[in-house]
Amino acid sequence: MNLNDPEFEMNLSASFVFKCDLEITKEFKVSDFQRVNAPAIAFPFSRAYISNLTLQSGLRPLMLPSINFVELSKKNNSKIA
Repeated sequence: MNLNDPEFEMNLSASFVFKCDLEITKEFKVSDFQRVNAPAIAFPFSRAYISNLTLQSGLRPLMLPSINFVELSKKNNSKIA
């Protein structure tokens, strides 16, 4: 994403914690949750944060595009195979 502003640069590092009442099994660890579901749940929060931060800072609001994590996972899996 390019704002065409040489004085503007943003780096964001975010951590999202998910809790589960069930035992974390090997099957769960290799399931789609880590590659698809968790990022799909967490990404909109980062996306909204960046948009609000830029807007409230007096900059043009930066709207990150939506991401289809299912398709992204498929694409990444096809590169590995």
